Amino acid sequence: MAALFQGRLVVRNDCVLAGDSGNLTLPIWREGFTAGGDEQERVVVRNAEGDIVAVEGEVFAMGGGYVAEFEPRDKVQPREAQLRQVADSTGITIPERCLGPGVYGVWWAGGDVQPTSA
Repeated sequence: MAALFQGRLVVRNDCVLAGDSGNLTLPIWREGFTAGGDEQERVVVRNAEGDIVAVEGEVFAMGGGYVAEFEPRDKVQPREAQLRQVADSTGITIPERCLGPGVYGVWWAGGDVQPTSA
């Protein structure tokens, strides 16, 4: 869980993702993290202390690591098997709408999360 992910916060199908349109990642946030709106009607992610750590459309960084990777398909377990493992190990069932085209994998946010301008 010591890897670093850096990308934009993206909202698609009511799901909070990270990356760009062709290479998105679905973060699983640690307990206490919340997503909500700000005055400009952007989605913001707050940590357990209430600090804004990511803003829709802006680049942020988060530690952690992939718990599921869907590409390259010929070198990884089938997506359904990986998602079952994620659900079994985390207790979280990921809605199908959050895993559409362009989603590379699922990232467990296990380290610091912060705007890159911080």
